[in-house]
Amino acid sequence: MPDKPLKAVRTLLDEEPILTEKELRLTLWMTRRYFCTFYDALRTVLPTAVWYHYRETWTLVREPEEPTAQEAAVCRLLRDGAMSTDKLRQALGDDVEPLLRRMAKSGALHCKKEQSRKVRDKVVLFARLAVPAEEALALAGKSQRRREAVTFLAQNGETALHDVTYFTGVSRQTLNALEKLGAVVYREQEEYRISEKQYTVKAEELTLNDQQQRVCDTLLAQVRTETPGVTLLRGEGAWSGKEMQVILCVVKRPEIAQLREVVRSVDEHAFVIVSEAKEVFGRGFGNIYGDD
Repeated sequence: MPDKPLKAVRTLLDEEPILTEKELRLTLWMTRRYFCTFYDALRTVLPTAVWYHYRETWTLVREPEEPTAQEAAVCRLLRDGAMSTDKLRQALGDDVEPLLRRMAKSGALHCKKEQSRKVRDKVVLFARLAVPAEEALALAGKSQRRREAVTFLAQNGETALHDVTYFTGVSRQTLNALEKLGAVVYREQEEYRISEKQYTVKAEELTLNDQQQRVCDTLLAQVRTETPGVTLLRGEGAWSGKEMQVILCVVKRPEIAQLREVVRSVDEHAFVIVSEAKEVFGRGFGNIYGDD
């Protein structure tokens, strides 16, 4: 039995795991390689159409009898209405969350937890003015926040709601109020992690001259078959402006001398760069998951 009490399972989201053990190990490797959080790495590994949303909203139940300075600051913010953990963290610092949980345990605060899971591409909300700017300002009335949101949309046009709230400081409730007044209209747009353009643009064929073709064929014939072969890249000289083809070949250290001899035997004036890579994964090299 564990030393600490177990938490109850509320619901079963999936019959089978979405990620395999190898993908979870890949996520852990990404956290070490790119110095990111496990959550950020996991979001890139999840299938494009699967995403989760978790939100905590805090409301004031009663003010403590003898509040500390931090508790008093929390109470002042929550007197005007509920706020999310992210908003409170932005206002009071990243270390406010333990304080919120202590106040909730004492009965001063109430935490509402919302979580959702959707199996489709994420939807981004955009906002734009539904009427001319002068009319929208009249509908906004004397509220400074509403007028700031209207002015921002008048200057920048249709903008994602996240950017509107970030650059103006207005809340989502303010924008919703403007929508109800008829000053602002919303539009949904699915957010694709990979642009569709990458699938519609057809790659152009690379044409090698005689010397380049000889180098390429010789490399393919002489480099060991268990290591990756040759990759062709399109290049352009910055000074001459001439189009050129770049031959990229990844080899192990003992093969560098053989590679140089191959290029020299075809074109002794060829421009060659030998660069050391920190890590190489794939067939013939290391395993990306770290297995032996």
